[in-house]
Amino acid sequence: MIIRTALASALILSVPVAAPALAQNSSEQADSEEALDDDDKMVCRREAVIGSRFKKRVCATKKEWRELAERGRSDTEDIQRRGFVPGVEPG
Repeated sequence: MIIRTALASALILSVPVAAPALAQNSSEQADSEEALDDDDKMVCRREAVIGSRFKKRVCATKKEWRELAERGRSDTEDIQRRGFVPGVEPG
């Protein structure tokens, strides 16, 4: 705990203080660059496998994870609204 506090203090004290206008412009630029790079960043998750005690590692970009979540929400809304599963014939 003491080491963490010392490291945090050292990091805070080592950060140079910039003019507010320069800090704002650089932070806006960093945010836009981060947003561009953020979608292409690979993220791996461990997901449960039905019928197994082991988990499977699944990797995709942040954009692909977002699209997958949106598709899941959309399909769930369709099932709840219409009462059927998209892509499956009733019968």
